[in-house]
Amino acid sequence: MKLDEHVYRLAQTATKRAKIPLRQVASRAGVTPASIFSYFGGSIYTQMNSWVSGFTGIRAEPEIDAGLRINIGSGSFSVPGWINVDVPSEHYAAVQKDLVEYDLMKLEPLPFEDGSVDLAYTSHTIEHVTDAAVQNAFTETFRCLRLGGVFRITCPNADMYYNAAVRDDDRALSYRFDHWFKKKKVARANITALDWLIKAVASRRNPRALKLNERTGDLILDWPTAHEAFHHQAKDEFLDWLVSPLSFDIQHISGHINWWTSDKIARFLRVAGFSQIGSSSCGTSSSVHMRDLRHFDRTMPYESLYMEAVKTAA
Repeated sequence: MKLDEHVYRLAQTATKRAKIPLRQVASRAGVTPASIFSYFGGSIYTQMNSWVSGFTGIRAEPEIDAGLRINIGSGSFSVPGWINVDVPSEHYAAVQKDLVEYDLMKLEPLPFEDGSVDLAYTSHTIEHVTDAAVQNAFTETFRCLRLGGVFRITCPNADMYYNAAVRDDDRALSYRFDHWFKKKKVARANITALDWLIKAVASRRNPRALKLNERTGDLILDWPTAHEAFHHQAKDEFLDWLVSPLSFDIQHISGHINWWTSDKIARFLRVAGFSQIGSSSCGTSSSVHMRDLRHFDRTMPYESLYMEAVKTAA
């Protein structure tokens, strides 16, 4: 069977960080050690995410006073010592706790003093808001961070989706089929690599992933136009075109309206004032406080990119 390199990496992470033998990982899956590396699909991928978090959670890290720590666009995040910064919404009403109310879309200053924040984290937030909102958030984070403060960003990796579509790899996101398409009664054989890309980057533009009563307005793509644009526009131009009709909607707060790559995030960070910028990976923050996978980097690591910036000058 075809090896699933992404499941393989997750298994490696779980065993290496937690110092737990691979056979124990396989035992929890109910499979043999040899078959843990085989191509399984969505359910095993999801379980592997939780195993990584659970196994690394037993690793004790020293408690170090990190000062003021903020999570921008915190959603359901709730970790002692961290301040949750987010806009109240029905989507997260049941899980939002001790919230500092802040609407990214209003382009206002963050409610913290200059140089008062030691660590800032944002996970799977910037794909839900506009470029202007992200630029303001990055600039405000730079202002609030102390010298040496760390800003960690994780979000869906548009390069992954786009490159899969370029090579016509319709299996790259196949574990998402049940959630995105099957419940809409779309046959697996009818899903193309471009379908995955459009759904991942511009949720409300893919008619195959929407309920009938959601198919209103002029947001929905017609496939000839989508294929023409994809094959004749450069990557950034196509992705900008794809999201251009979309806007933030508090009633559809989980919908993706923006795209991000490492290069695009780096550009926005430089405009904000950061000069020390680098790529990261799941669970490998330069700050010990953002390495605990029970709480950080938990959202779809296979599909995510990770960036960190350090404030080195005022």
